[in-house]
Amino acid sequence: MFCFKLKNTRYKIGFSFLFFNSVVFLTHDTGFITAFYGACTVHELGHILAVILTGGTVRSVEFSGIGIKMKATSTAVTAESIFVLLSGPAMNLIIFAFMKMCGMSGVFMWLNLCEGIYNLMPFDFLDGGAVADILITGSIHESICRKIILVFQVIIITAVVFILIKNFI
Repeated sequence: MFCFKLKNTRYKIGFSFLFFNSVVFLTHDTGFITAFYGACTVHELGHILAVILTGGTVRSVEFSGIGIKMKATSTAVTAESIFVLLSGPAMNLIIFAFMKMCGMSGVFMWLNLCEGIYNLMPFDFLDGGAVADILITGSIHESICRKIILVFQVIIITAVVFILIKNFI
């Protein structure tokens, strides 16, 4: 892992991030790579804008094979935390909708849709899972909510495995 600090923000780049990028660069053309990283940039800029709008600052950014994780100065208001978490996927979905309404198409448009939906899934390491955790932690129905989320996770993983197996058979 590589670590460095710029101004007041600490950056960590994990080896899984470097491996993931190697695979992307070896298996895709320049147009796809540009669109992919463009959609990722739109997503992260959504989070950064929300952090700034809520009066916070980005403390750290960690790059790994499953994505980019930012930590900002904490806010005591749950609504602000949810706003920051949902701003990344929202930016992707807004870009997709805008391009679709303007009659545009292409990889960048579809990658924004995929990025937005992917990050809303209820897994702890994604924005959707973090929002779900904020909403259910400490509630009287926390146990049942966690079980329902687990069912959704199993359904999502099963669907992905089914699609992958179907494509290889």
